[in-house]
Amino acid sequence: MSSFPSYSEKTINKTIKRKLKEFADIKPGRHWVVTISIDDKELVQFGFPNPHKKEWNPGKWSDLAKRMNLSKEKFVDFMKCTLSGNDYLKMLKNEASD
Repeated sequence: MSSFPSYSEKTINKTIKRKLKEFADIKPGRHWVVTISIDDKELVQFGFPNPHKKEWNPGKWSDLAKRMNLSKEKFVDFMKCTLSGNDYLKMLKNEASD
């Protein structure tokens, strides 16, 4: 049994849009796409699910976490709101400057 929770596609969609809307380019489509750029340098781009009710277990959302440059633990923090959108942006900036 996994120690990581499952999340509905609706919850993932809502959380990403709410936390990243201030600084990310978020586009709807077959799958939603987020692009985060600073000074014309793309830091990250990833697709995320439409707001359906289907549950994503850790095996499924871990691929999304990787595309977001987050560990499983940091993804759970992001979903639980202990990692804010601004904290996520700072992490991306720090990784880009290394």
